[in-house]
Amino acid sequence: MHKAARILLNLMRLDVALGLALFAWVLWLEFG
Repeated sequence: MHKAARILLNLMRLDVALGLALFAWVLWLEFG
């Protein structure tokens, strides 16, 4: 159970990082 929660937390963190990278890329395309 603990290991599954840890994996889920890592996936959520990765998802947030990818979301931020995509957001930054879109801003760069729009205003760069």
